[in-house]
Amino acid sequence: MGKLLKNIGLSLFLFFRLHQLFRYLNKDKALILMYHGFTDKSNSNGFKDIENIHLDINKFESQVKYLTSHFNVIHLETIVDCLEKKKPFPPRSVAITIDDGYESNYNLAFGVLKKYNCPAIIFLTTDFVNENKMLWTDRLSVLIKKLHTTEFVFSNNGHSINEKINTKKDKIFLYKKLKKILKNVDQVERDKLLDNMIKKHALEIRPSDFLETNLPLNWEQVKEMLQSKLITFGGHTCSHPILGKLSDEKAFVEISESKKIIEQKTGEKCDIFCYPNGQPGDYTETTKKILRDTGFRCSLTTVQSFVTSKSDIFELERIYVSNKDTLPQFIMSLSGMRFKNKISYLLNLIKV
Repeated sequence: MGKLLKNIGLSLFLFFRLHQLFRYLNKDKALILMYHGFTDKSNSNGFKDIENIHLDINKFESQVKYLTSHFNVIHLETIVDCLEKKKPFPPRSVAITIDDGYESNYNLAFGVLKKYNCPAIIFLTTDFVNENKMLWTDRLSVLIKKLHTTEFVFSNNGHSINEKINTKKDKIFLYKKLKKILKNVDQVERDKLLDNMIKKHALEIRPSDFLETNLPLNWEQVKEMLQSKLITFGGHTCSHPILGKLSDEKAFVEISESKKIIEQKTGEKCDIFCYPNGQPGDYTETTKKILRDTGFRCSLTTVQSFVTSKSDIFELERIYVSNKDTLPQFIMSLSGMRFKNKISYLLNLIKV
């Protein structure tokens, strides 16, 4: 019943063109969209993409087609220029950002972006791309998928889990609980914990266990996309840690080394950054100072909102696009009104 009411409400919202009203109220603001990976296969087993970050490529094409027909899709650098020079954003400005550096950005999304002459920026996790190291979240996903036990026990620094795992739903719940704990753990300790889990449960994780959606870009693909002039690249650290949990020294290395590697491999300046995880507390004022000192112009968060002339240039907001989103839900997101948000949040969005 709840889903039915939501769909009815959404249909009425679009029928009465309220999305156009909300977008008009937000006409002086810019919108930055956040993507990750893409897929051309159905999620048949319910576990391939737990967080719905790998978007069906047909959905992506529908979204890009809509964007290029109804909005002004521009390079993120243009939005940053406007903020630095205190100039108005171009009307109906939207920028596309893609996090992490999955190979599907090249194999699937790049063709769509070229077809519609649509610019985007990809934020590279350099250990992932440079050394073919799987992202820890993908390692965790494969680990849990391969578990053959019916009970999972875990304890670390006051955090404990004791879960029955009899169904795929149980495994998804376990993944989310473990991710919440592990994302706040130092990278070295986190890798050790993952290794210990694999050993404890007598698992063998091979490269073939990782899905195509988990694979990274390579530098030849990066260079080809750069040559199109549609795609640019930004920094996203070396190993995807939570920067706010690191010492200043480790945070500096993660930020400066990723910048250096991208610039060496591409021959292009890398001066736009994106925080891993990107929520308040995942970065600090010190993190922002390190970014400034190492030559970054701005940084992006995962806080959902429009970018305004008053936005902190090192805490730029974005709107997350999920594989669960239908095209009508996507259109509503562009207006500044997500169906799942509370009215108080919506009212806050339209404040001038």
